[in-house]
Amino acid sequence: NLNIKIKPNEFTAILGKSGTGKSSLAKMLLRINNLTKGKILLDNVNLYNYNIDYLRSNINYINQKTQLFNESIIYNLAYGNNKNLKEIIYLLKKYDLLSIYDRLEHKLHTNAGINGSNLSLGMQKITILIRGLLKKYPIIIIDEPLAGLDKNSRLKVCKLIKDKCKNSTTIIITHDM
Repeated sequence: NLNIKIKPNEFTAILGKSGTGKSSLAKMLLRINNLTKGKILLDNVNLYNYNIDYLRSNINYINQKTQLFNESIIYNLAYGNNKNLKEIIYLLKKYDLLSIYDRLEHKLHTNAGINGSNLSLGMQKITILIRGLLKKYPIIIIDEPLAGLDKNSRLKVCKLIKDKCKNSTTIIITHDM
């Protein structure tokens, strides 16, 4: 029995304890998980009346388990968004996030490892967020964007999200007030 209205071009936070279905709700919006009863309306149209490819091409879901490849960090940052090194470095500098990779021997050219195993959790999270936020979508869902980040990095990431998502309908899923 959940009723929620998400207004266009605004930020909405879905806050709750771990295991309460926040991520499941996001997956329902993408039709990764199916409803067993009830309905989801998007612009007053039942979600199941939309073509699934259309939905997924208009909703950017930046989830907690996004794949990081056994390639350089810069490859992982650019994957799927067609941004070049100059554009990515500009964004990292603008939000003072480039320095998180400074202690790595080859900086952004360091191999991320299988599933990001050569990176700290915070580096993984920022890499995943930057990759996702470099894609422009009308609807953006970000699942636990601050997990694994220190206080200083959290503030930078919050500003990044606020700026990059300002003209999109943005849903932040978190257990962290």
